[in-house]
Amino acid sequence: MAIKFHQSELKFGSVREVDGASVTILADELSRKHSGVEYAVELGSFVLIASPQSDLIATVSAIRMQEISDKGTSVERRLVVCTLVGFLRDGVKFERGIERYPTVGSAGYLMTADALDSMFTSTDQTLEVGERCQRGGGKEQVLIDKMFGRHTAVLGTSGAGKSWTVASLLQTAMERLPHTRIVFLDLHDEYRTAFPEAFKRLGRKVRHIASADLRIPHWALNAEELEALFVSRESTAANQSALFRTVIKDLRRPTGQAAGLADSSISVDTPVYFSFEEFLNTMRAMDIEMVAGAKGEKQGPWYGKLSNLVMRMESRFEDPRYHFLFGDTTPPGTRFEDVLSNLFGADGSVQMTIIDLSGLPSEVLSIIVGVLGRLAFEYKYWDTDPNLLPLTLVLEEAHNYLPRSADASQRVCLDRIERIAKEGRKYGINMFVVSQRPSEVSETVLSQCGNFVVLRLTNPADQAYVRRLLPDFLAVAVDMLPYLRTGEAVLSGEAVEVPTRVRVTTPDPHPRSNDVRYRDGWSTGLPSDYSPAVVVNRWRKRTR
Repeated sequence: MAIKFHQSELKFGSVREVDGASVTILADELSRKHSGVEYAVELGSFVLIASPQSDLIATVSAIRMQEISDKGTSVERRLVVCTLVGFLRDGVKFERGIERYPTVGSAGYLMTADALDSMFTSTDQTLEVGERCQRGGGKEQVLIDKMFGRHTAVLGTSGAGKSWTVASLLQTAMERLPHTRIVFLDLHDEYRTAFPEAFKRLGRKVRHIASADLRIPHWALNAEELEALFVSRESTAANQSALFRTVIKDLRRPTGQAAGLADSSISVDTPVYFSFEEFLNTMRAMDIEMVAGAKGEKQGPWYGKLSNLVMRMESRFEDPRYHFLFGDTTPPGTRFEDVLSNLFGADGSVQMTIIDLSGLPSEVLSIIVGVLGRLAFEYKYWDTDPNLLPLTLVLEEAHNYLPRSADASQRVCLDRIERIAKEGRKYGINMFVVSQRPSEVSETVLSQCGNFVVLRLTNPADQAYVRRLLPDFLAVAVDMLPYLRTGEAVLSGEAVEVPTRVRVTTPDPHPRSNDVRYRDGWSTGLPSDYSPAVVVNRWRKRTR
């Protein structure tokens, strides 16, 4: 059934002024009823302006009362200021931009949920993500290819509903699309509950990799990443770096040749097995090496110059917290394709992989995120058809490892994630960047995001930064950011036809991110079977 956009009961005023994209409507009423439903003029709501040339769509940016004198009598006028955002092509489908400007006297209409739904993209190309916040606003849709084919930033202060929103968006995608490939870097181990391994409600499979079970073999790291782990920033580091790379290349060569690689194609970064213990022993030997001299033995060229490097290598090799790097000790090592399948679902066996990073040492977190980002990018780079199971990388709490101003230890991570931000789209790898402090996240990463899901933000610096990222006509929405309800967000970008404010669909099941209930805990006390020893045991084993 054809939708009627010009409902006489929903006419609320007429155009009195046109100034560029800003239109002022003199309102007869600020609310109307249609079919028993009340519709109102509200900030951010959509209205239709019926111009003789075309039907225009606008959003309400201000509502004012103006007092004028009419023959000595004071009269109040209600003025609704709107911003033009698009028009109805052939009077049916929404299209961004302004085809023709309205004329003074054109009628302004409130819009029903059916009218809004019908003018936007058909649902076979979209996902339903929530309800528009305007009264009677209907369901909000996002374009699948634009939502996941562009980088998306999910921003909001702690407690605003970021975890809720991310879980809802990804559950919706997994329900609709049976072969998603999502890699979730979970810093607080809070998403396992939202995505159980046997996701029976959706009929999907999810792989959970707990911190204790994470395995990223040392030989999968390239030379720069290994240097970031072990080589210091001292003045002698340049010489150490050259030696470091030479030894690694020599150690990779036998496995590379056994895999059928020509010697000329084996580099210091070729992802083939080498023994870390042999690498460490080589460095130890060079640090104490004595060589023949004219008058007997003398100190070798590296004698005593590698002591600090060897100490750092030994320290991390023997630290159980780093077992995830050094567990692959038997040549020829785990098959690289098995490593990629486990981490990224490269074999298509699961629709999501959740990697719990909560147990990693803080000093190595950014490097490991960088390693995972590079491995994901290079896998998609060498997979020459980007349409074969494109990948979405979810970066939770991104401000922790993608800061705007990074020191040398974070540079490895930033370089790799910024490369994905700039080039990933071409190869079928995109990101969800999630942060509570957008003003502290790499500007390069956020500037490449094509979509923004902005929840409540209370920090003035973050609000100011987001204001620069969003279109000018969303200034009113940005002003409302401190007052958004939990789970309420402003959607903007290529994935939505028009930026709007939505109430995100409740995820089912929820992530483990609810606020702690102090009143309950402090009212009922500890359960009878509570034991600090259990907590200490988890602490020591680094398992939750």
